[in-house]
Amino acid sequence: FAAGDATAESEALVDACVAHIGHTVSAITAAHPSTAIVLVGVLDNTEWPPNFDRYTQAAERDRVNEMLDRFDAGLRALAGAGARRWFIDDRRLLRSHIGSRSSTQGVPLHSLRLSAAGRSLVVDFAVGNRPTALFLEDGHMGTALNAVWAQGLVAVLHDELGLPVTPITDEELLAFLTPLLAAEPED
Repeated sequence: FAAGDATAESEALVDACVAHIGHTVSAITAAHPSTAIVLVGVLDNTEWPPNFDRYTQAAERDRVNEMLDRFDAGLRALAGAGARRWFIDDRRLLRSHIGSRSSTQGVPLHSLRLSAAGRSLVVDFAVGNRPTALFLEDGHMGTALNAVWAQGLVAVLHDELGLPVTPITDEELLAFLTPLLAAEPED
């Protein structure tokens, strides 16, 4: 998608992915009508650490995000088309915590900053297989970002689905992450 403007073929590819997910959702709800389904949007791989040397131009990232927006809009429509379906905007959740390459003129993302009850924690941007890394070497989110993602998922389950789960507070995130990250040995 980054190489050129949206084409009928690229739009059809995205729409076909959404249609496949829609068929899966229909099959699940046909067999299990009381099942709640959370559809999670797609992350932006132009912001994936192994791709930081690519997609350095804002126009490339904008073209990719145009197609990702189309995909997420399709998931939102699927979520809105039936009872007990919800959508989580994964890109918005991540960007609300560490920004985006667009907000940093194409350079890697910001540090993760958490604060609550007079305490704060900063997890600097890093890639590696240690708890202090925001991203693992294979590009997956590290411990701190996964904790923040879990907090966002539980919020949707509680606030929007009305499930009897207790929201994860910022204080609980800090209590979990602070000793884990403090125990990390330095190289």
